[in-house]
Amino acid sequence: MNARNRVFLLLGLLTAGSLIWYLTTVRHASDLQLIGTVDANEVMVSAKIPGRIQTLTVDEGQEVKAGQLIAVIESDDLSAARQAAEATAASQKWKLGETVETERQTRGETGSATVNAEAQVRAAKASLAQAEANYEHQKADTSRTVALAQQGIMSQQAKDDAATSLEASRAAVETARENVAAAEASLRQARAHELLATVAARTVDSTRGEAENARALAEQAKVQLGYAQVFAPVSGRVNVRAARQGEVVAAGAAIVTIMDLTQTWVYAPLPETQADSVQLGDSLRVVMPSGTALQGKVINKSAQADFATQRDVSSRKRDIKTVQIKLLIDNPGERYVAGMTAEVYIPKARLVKQ
Repeated sequence: MNARNRVFLLLGLLTAGSLIWYLTTVRHASDLQLIGTVDANEVMVSAKIPGRIQTLTVDEGQEVKAGQLIAVIESDDLSAARQAAEATAASQKWKLGETVETERQTRGETGSATVNAEAQVRAAKASLAQAEANYEHQKADTSRTVALAQQGIMSQQAKDDAATSLEASRAAVETARENVAAAEASLRQARAHELLATVAARTVDSTRGEAENARALAEQAKVQLGYAQVFAPVSGRVNVRAARQGEVVAAGAAIVTIMDLTQTWVYAPLPETQADSVQLGDSLRVVMPSGTALQGKVINKSAQADFATQRDVSSRKRDIKTVQIKLLIDNPGERYVAGMTAEVYIPKARLVKQ
């Protein structure tokens, strides 16, 4: 091949390559071009408690994993509060054990004492009834003996013996009555001890409530102390370090922000006149600042019109508002970052004819 033919061949290859590049990178004049902005999931990492940052373990641009320690807040006061709460909980637990044991012993003693006292009362009343019956019987015998002695039928000795027996029966009745009174007094005392057992049971319930409350406070103190350690909620790259080690931060104030570029999307304003041309799930061509073309899937379409970007110069003379669409794009190597400009193209075939 001579030099002239080689030149023509080289020019042909350059022309073909330029044409292919043009067709793949330059939009067709009839496609609708939207200027969008790249965005990603940005998470603000903050502490749940206020305090001074004792340790800050990351810096801007550093890659972090979900669950990685980001910062430590000074927590000497929280540690002391936890120790105090745990000591109180231990004391209340011991106190509860003591009251439970006291209640058990009181309940056992009073239960058996009441049963014994009731049995003693029944026995004393039975003895009294027997003594009273014996007294009535002896009283009748004595009256008969005295009458017979007065008639000379019975001897004086028999009369004296009958009178003595009557006095003995009377004394037995009095003794039996005293025994009944003593047994009833013992029963009242046993029942009073039962009241003490009821009070002891109520003390147990009260102490158990105090112990549970102390245990809950100790658990709360433990949780509060755990808040002193701040962990990364997601994996990503530290975008902004909003605080410095040694600074005092408020609860909820940003310490760092983490940008998660594994899910990247493009927001683009779609003119309301073409709102019907794009639906959820549609795939549109997206061109990045480097010229790389890729496909973006429409994952959201705003339910409310936004600001106007155009003016209708026809007879209607009105502003053309926009409907924001959100397209999910692949981000291999996390090359595309938030804030970049991206071009979104809607093919002519999908456009609404005006």
